[in-house]
Amino acid sequence: MLEAVFTSLIAFISTNIDDILILTFIFTANKNAKTYKIILGKYIGMALLTAVSIISALGLKLIDPKYLFLLGFVPIILGIKEIISNLKNDKPGDETNFKGSILSTAFLTVASGADNIGIYIPLFTSFGFFETVTAVIVFAVMTFLWCLLGKYIASFSKIQSITEKYKTYIIPVVYFILGIYIFFK
Repeated sequence: MLEAVFTSLIAFISTNIDDILILTFIFTANKNAKTYKIILGKYIGMALLTAVSIISALGLKLIDPKYLFLLGFVPIILGIKEIISNLKNDKPGDETNFKGSILSTAFLTVASGADNIGIYIPLFTSFGFFETVTAVIVFAVMTFLWCLLGKYIASFSKIQSITEKYKTYIIPVVYFILGIYIFFK
């Protein structure tokens, strides 16, 4: 049991390092967003990634790993939507259209989750029922801690001021970089 906890912890941390940056940015760029919406979106995204991994590990093979790069389109489409929204705003520096919504956060979590699926499928293949349940619990606890850490990092005034000043430019760039990263992962 302890081995399953440790293995699940390592799998989560190694596949979600990039999510700390994403969560920090979401929390910083959206000071008025409800924290619970961002956390709920993160949980939905992680639940989808975990479910696909478990189902795939059981032999259903819903997603062929060679097609996971297509998830890169999600952040690129969000980036394009953000650019269009910024062009429609009359005043530079207006609030962007991204409001830290549940679906936006879930989409970003899933889009950046190709590595999660790539690691979780073999992990769940080697786990029995109780180890899989243990992993799901570890992932749920770590998701919450990850959200808290992202929110904490976002609370630093220097990060807030930089994000506030440049967020209309940073958001699309982050989305495009994330999409390109996923394509070539």
